[in-house]
Amino acid sequence: DIYFNLERYRESDAAFSAVTRSGKQAAFYTSASYMRGWAQLKLRDYERSLSSFVNVVDSRFSDTASIVNASKGDRELLQDTIRAMSMIFSEGHGYSQIADFFSRIGRRQYEYLVYDGLGKLYLSKEQYSDAAKTYLAFVNTNPKDVLAPAFYTRVVKSYHQAGYQDSVLKHKMAFIERYGVHSQFWNLYGE
Repeated sequence: DIYFNLERYRESDAAFSAVTRSGKQAAFYTSASYMRGWAQLKLRDYERSLSSFVNVVDSRFSDTASIVNASKGDRELLQDTIRAMSMIFSEGHGYSQIADFFSRIGRRQYEYLVYDGLGKLYLSKEQYSDAAKTYLAFVNTNPKDVLAPAFYTRVVKSYHQAGYQDSVLKHKMAFIERYGVHSQFWNLYGE
């Protein structure tokens, strides 16, 4: 932490790397991966930073149940890690980079959190179209996911916040077509 606090990010990265090389069983693996991710982010080494942040989430949250049942401290760690990843994606190619990234490293059960984090980041910057496109990217990448309707609702809400009434109407109609009682989705999940 000393190197990081002194803004000596290269030395910080190297020091945290030494800890993570001890393996996932090491007592400080998750903390070291987290701080290494931040040091790499400060160095604008975004690809390595994303990998470090993925190591954080993978090491602490092995499945959806561990996310849902996380302690307050772990939830804060997860939220901050997702926020950092969202910042990186917003600096790059946004939502399209998320799908590319996870197809390259392997799908994860928490991808929805990354899309949601990026969408929320865009909303906080009043980039409503980018938020809507991010939520729609999740839906298009995961059309049969149980969360897809909720994400599509966020598409509509984002366009509504922007005041794009034509887009709101278009996506409300698309929502009904995708998730209404006569849709394939309804046949999968039903009542």
